Amino acid sequence: MEGGTAMKPLRLLIQAFGPYLERTELDFTGFGPGGIFLISGPTGGGKTSLLDAMCFALYCRATGEGRDFAGMRCMSAPPELDTLIEFDFTLGDSVYRFCRRQYTYTKRSRETELRETHECFLLDGDGRPELLAGGSALSVTHKAEELLHLNYRQFRQVIVLPQGDFLKLLRAGSREKGEILRTLFSAEVWERLREQFREREKFLENEARDAENLRDTLLRQEGAQDTESLEQSVAELEKELSELITRLDQNGKKLSETETRLKAAGELLRLDRAAKEAEARLSETSARAETLEKSAHKTDHMLKEAAELQEKSTAAARERERLNGSLSQLTAALDASDKAKLARREQNNLKKELETAQKEQEDITKRLEQGAEYEGRCREANLRLPELLERRQALEGQCAALEELARRRAALTEAEKALKETEAQAERRRVEWETLSLRLKEQEALLRSSAALELAGTLEEARPCPVCGSVHHPAPARNPVRSALSPRELDVLRAGEKGAREALSEAQGLVKARADSLKTARESLSRQEELCKDGPAPEKAAALLAEVTARAAEARKLAAQLQKAGSRLEELRARREAIEQERAQKMSRLSALNARAGELERQAEGALSRLESADPRALERAIKEQETLADSLAKKAVSLRETAGLRAQELAGAREALRLAKEAGAAAKAGLAGFRAEHPDPLDLPALTKAAKDLREESQRSSQAIGETRSALRSRRAALGSIRELDQKISGLSARFSRVSRLSRALSGSNPMKTPILQYVLSVTLDEVLVSANRFFQRLCRGRYALQLADCPRGGGAMGGLDLEVLDGASMLPRSIETLSGGEQFLASLSLAFGLSEVVQSHSGAVGLDSIFIDEGFGSLDSETLDAAMKALALLQSGGRMIGVISHVQELQSRITNRLQVTQTPEGHARAKVIIP
Repeated sequence: MEGGTAMKPLRLLIQAFGPYLERTELDFTGFGPGGIFLISGPTGGGKTSLLDAMCFALYCRATGEGRDFAGMRCMSAPPELDTLIEFDFTLGDSVYRFCRRQYTYTKRSRETELRETHECFLLDGDGRPELLAGGSALSVTHKAEELLHLNYRQFRQVIVLPQGDFLKLLRAGSREKGEILRTLFSAEVWERLREQFREREKFLENEARDAENLRDTLLRQEGAQDTESLEQSVAELEKELSELITRLDQNGKKLSETETRLKAAGELLRLDRAAKEAEARLSETSARAETLEKSAHKTDHMLKEAAELQEKSTAAARERERLNGSLSQLTAALDASDKAKLARREQNNLKKELETAQKEQEDITKRLEQGAEYEGRCREANLRLPELLERRQALEGQCAALEELARRRAALTEAEKALKETEAQAERRRVEWETLSLRLKEQEALLRSSAALELAGTLEEARPCPVCGSVHHPAPARNPVRSALSPRELDVLRAGEKGAREALSEAQGLVKARADSLKTARESLSRQEELCKDGPAPEKAAALLAEVTARAAEARKLAAQLQKAGSRLEELRARREAIEQERAQKMSRLSALNARAGELERQAEGALSRLESADPRALERAIKEQETLADSLAKKAVSLRETAGLRAQELAGAREALRLAKEAGAAAKAGLAGFRAEHPDPLDLPALTKAAKDLREESQRSSQAIGETRSALRSRRAALGSIRELDQKISGLSARFSRVSRLSRALSGSNPMKTPILQYVLSVTLDEVLVSANRFFQRLCRGRYALQLADCPRGGGAMGGLDLEVLDGASMLPRSIETLSGGEQFLASLSLAFGLSEVVQSHSGAVGLDSIFIDEGFGSLDSETLDAAMKALALLQSGGRMIGVISHVQELQSRITNRLQVTQTPEGHARAKVIIP
């Protein structure tokens, strides 16, 4: 793209990718901004894999079948070797790096799984990366599409030009040309579009047929011939339903009147029964009230007897309280005696505790003296510890220096041994190289002699020598004694001499490196001996270190106990003070117990002297008898009062019930008289009951008929609604089917142009490509030719309209492609390839790709056509493009000196390196 932002590759790094097992790094900057270079190597050796790596770094898919990590990882790579792809390129003034990596992750459970990293960086002027996107593969792919404005498929079309396919395109027939164009233009989408419209047409046809079948089924279910007859049936059901509802309303009014009269007859019967029941209750209540009035004097006698019993119960309770007082005094005297005995026992226990405390106090005093002595030893060890640690550190340094001295002496011995071995190996390499070099010189001399001998064989007297021009040849060359090697054997000898020379150079470098190492080892040993000359012997140093280490350990142990010993002494002192306080408290408690025991003993003696004749058991029996008597009398008094109260309540209730019965009887008679006045007509309850029953049954039959009619009406209305919806759906489907069918036929070729959509798109796209391709073609053929679409197909095949022809600028008449020479056809195919690249970039709004790779297409060219192709590439390259030619043709290596050489190892792995003479 002229004037736009251009993309150029800078660097490619791959490892365990495709056939490349080893880490391979390629620098494209040596080819120059507009250089042309050859990607050469054996067929299937890994040339196209380099382009796969560029595409994979950007889109995580290869250029071929879109393979992912699983398909592109080197099959023979060990699990610990990561699959790595890094691609650096310029875009305008910016440099970007895309990285993809797959590695083996080991879990804690020792299980392994494959993980991936995907990153995109912007590199500053010093090569420092700034992360632009990372994490998922898709996010980095989106970043590539954002920068290049090309998706994966477009990038494949633009970066790699399949030259061989375009050459086939020029020479192919109509059908084959259509298949090639479909692949080159990725036109499968239009074929899929045509198939989708066919499927849509069939789908709409089936939908309409299903809708018509469903409509006919609904009409059959409702017993109708068509929609009009179903509508008439719905109207008839609506009329029948209206008549049934009117009849039900009339019957309901009659039933309401009958039920009103039936309710009045029932109310009259109820009022008559209520009046009779009220009169019976009044008679019963009057008799009971009279009986209770006669027994009212018995209630007064019960209340008087209850009062006398209550007084006797109170006297018995007072006697019980007096006896309880005497018993309490006796119990208190006995309790005081027991408490005095308890106080004496506690006094004896305190004396024993005081003796124990005295012994513990003496023991603590002795332990305090021992602890003070141990604390002094710990404090002294704590003061000695820093000096011992410093002494041990110094001895450790001396021992380490002596060990380092021994190691350096051993290293010097090893260095001297290695130098001797290396010098011997270098001498063997020198002898080998001198032998091969001498033999090569001899063979080259023989080769020159053979050339002179061959020339001498062609000399004739009186004819000039082609070298010096002399017509006399007195001493022509004679056959040498030794025969020269063949050219193949001579190449092997030269390669052997070169390998021997390189091996000698490598061995001499190794001798120098080993000599330098020996010198360094001697200097290091000298410095270490200087450091150790004033120190003790190794055995003495080790013994001193062991002694000081043991003393330091003992001192550290005692120092560590210093704080603990002090804390323990403080605890013992605190315990001794606590014992002193406890002894003082117990002495005070002992004195108090002695006084309390004496007081309790005096109280017990006085109380017992006053109650000498009292018997506690006799007092308890008398108290229980008085308590039983008081309770019995109180219960009888309460029972008499309750009985008297119940009799009084019963009499009052009887009087109130009599009053209420009189009022209820009067109200019942008044209600019956009032109801009869309101309903003077006779009310026949059985007749009214039968009439109401008949009317209810009639209403039920009418309601059932209405329900059945409504159900049938709902069903037919629903069917009618569904049928109307189906009619609308069928109408819409028919219209859509008509449109889709017309469009499907048009896409399939039933149009005024008689051209299927795929053929039309291919021809339009090809025409656009030809416009772009002719800009290149006219430059390459100096304006003589232009490519154009033929007016009519050559063979009348299914892909008519795609045939190409050449407009001859000299005659201004079209010519067949076959009339062009091989070189001219190659130039035309190359122009088509560049034209497609430009069209794809312009459609996508992509950045310019100033690096183009032409894949094969050179193997079938003769020498003259190959010359024309190289001139064309040079002309295109002069516009600033970097052009990479992918080919296994050996002759191209002499024509394109800048190479990216791909080779294979004996194991079948690929290697690549940049060769710039």
